Amino acid sequence: MSKPRALLSRERSWPAIALLCLALFLPVVCVIWFLNRAVENERLAARQKLRSAYSGQMEQARRRLEDFEAEVTRALDSAAITTPAPGLFARLVRTGLCHSLVVFGEGGRVRYPSNSADAGVSPSPAAFRSAWEVEFVERDYPAAARQYSLLANAARAPEVEARALLGQARSLRKAGRTRSALNLLLNLFRHPSYQNTSDESGGSISVAAGLFAVKLLAKTSADEARSLAGELAQRLNQYVDLELQADQRLFAMRELHDLFPDSALSFDTLEAELLARRFLEQAATVQDMKRSDLDQPGVLTVSSSGGTLLALFSQRRLRSELQPLVDEEFQQDDVEVRILLPGEESDRSGQAFLVQELGSYFPGWRLALTLRGGDPFASEAERRVTRYLFIALAVVTGASLLAFLISGHFLSQLRLSRFRNDLVATVSHELKTPLSSTRALVETLLSGKLKDQEAVEDYLQLIRRENERLGRLIDNFLTFSRLEHKEALLRMRPVSVGEIVEKAVDAVSDLFDSSGRRLRLEIARDLPLIMADPDGLVIVLVNLLDNACKYSPGTKEVVLRAWQHESEVRIEVCDQGIGLSKRTVARIFDRFYQADQSLSRPTSGCGLGLSIVKFVTEAHGGSVQVLSRPGEGSRFRVALPVDVNPQETH
Repeated sequence: MSKPRALLSRERSWPAIALLCLALFLPVVCVIWFLNRAVENERLAARQKLRSAYSGQMEQARRRLEDFEAEVTRALDSAAITTPAPGLFARLVRTGLCHSLVVFGEGGRVRYPSNSADAGVSPSPAAFRSAWEVEFVERDYPAAARQYSLLANAARAPEVEARALLGQARSLRKAGRTRSALNLLLNLFRHPSYQNTSDESGGSISVAAGLFAVKLLAKTSADEARSLAGELAQRLNQYVDLELQADQRLFAMRELHDLFPDSALSFDTLEAELLARRFLEQAATVQDMKRSDLDQPGVLTVSSSGGTLLALFSQRRLRSELQPLVDEEFQQDDVEVRILLPGEESDRSGQAFLVQELGSYFPGWRLALTLRGGDPFASEAERRVTRYLFIALAVVTGASLLAFLISGHFLSQLRLSRFRNDLVATVSHELKTPLSSTRALVETLLSGKLKDQEAVEDYLQLIRRENERLGRLIDNFLTFSRLEHKEALLRMRPVSVGEIVEKAVDAVSDLFDSSGRRLRLEIARDLPLIMADPDGLVIVLVNLLDNACKYSPGTKEVVLRAWQHESEVRIEVCDQGIGLSKRTVARIFDRFYQADQSLSRPTSGCGLGLSIVKFVTEAHGGSVQVLSRPGEGSRFRVALPVDVNPQETH
């Protein structure tokens, strides 16, 4: 058995189709690749232009920030070192030169803010020991107060007297005599002779007495306590006239701030004292105090040329103070430049268009430039990208259209070639059989071997049937040719279904008689007229009856029915043959299609009959339907519209 012709044709045509697909695919891939490269190059070029445009401004801003350290260094060098260390601390901080200051003395010793442990200890007279034992060991507070009073009266130096009076006030407070203790404390705080007195650790007795009095008054009289706190605050803000340790000053400032957080008490050096204290606590273990060693997280340091002054800056506060300098360089609305501290990201997304280090003066500091309104060159880049996309789309569309036209022409030529091959093969095969049979019969008759008249008549009948078969085959070819060239002009007129059935049955009667199959007619009475071409419908029924006879082996019966259903007449040919599969039913009306496509098939035919049936039926405004299953026979049903105006048609 050979392969079907359609399968052979597909096997021969697939290389050409594959080449067409490849011819379309390669240009499209190349265009997309070049487009992608062009888009990337455009965007990179736009970003490079933008970087070049802002790099100069970024460099200028960086230089302005670098000049900051030089200005601070010059200011530190010009500061009067002869000024007492606390006064120098307050002056430089209050002028805004730095956020805090460390003043060094000889040998690198810190002069301010110094620790209390660094101050000299002034021992108390031996007489104080007895009073301390009574106060802290025996806890006899009235007796301790009397002993401190005797020591104060016998004292010849203001410092000894002040220490005794502070001990007496402390004992009276513990004994419950708060008012007497307050009087002594206020005297110690306000009397001029006690202003510069110090206790055993070097702390100011006057300031200690004032803070003690404020705490006592806060429990009894808030207004008096607030007034006294104001006086104490003024004294704490004095760095030149008042000899006061940094630790005590910081402690008193914080205590007053905690006692009266909502008051108008102002300590303009409190943050500076805190910053210096934190810095010294972290740098206390540093052996060699060099500038690079003193830098700490969150703190930036600038040292004087002589190394006697060390300016401290809170990084976050300094960043807010330096940001306006950067903003002066970048006044464009489409960009934002921020100063980034060590460890900070450029923005919430962690990305910036341009980042530049500030250099050794600001270790870890960076300038980050972010685009507010997007890339200013992006619009131009997008226009070019759009242009490239349009060109690519035009190329792809043109290539696709060209490939479509070429493939359409190719497939059309392929179909035409296949049609010609099928037609030649079919005609050759179908015409060969009747012609061979006729030639053999004629040669037998001409040889004179047949003497019996009855045998001669049988041979002549066979020749006649072969001629009729050949005539039907030629009629199908001619009808198909007219259909292909749109030359099949139907001659429509009102006609009865019985007339058409009678002519079709007469045309195939010899076929049924010779095959031994029986044709049964079931034609309903009083069928309405239909508007049709009689010859065309006869061809339809002849083809259907011929197929039913050929594909019904044995002596089976073929039924031809006709009845009216609503506004149409239905004609049905039923056989008891081999039946059709679903796949065959889907293609049964295609031209040259045959259920058995092998060259050795037992039945003759060219595969045009059913395609002619479908064309003629649809030309009459009707439809054809096939119902079949393998092994259960087939039913071909033709539905034609009824002539609604038979009188006018006649």
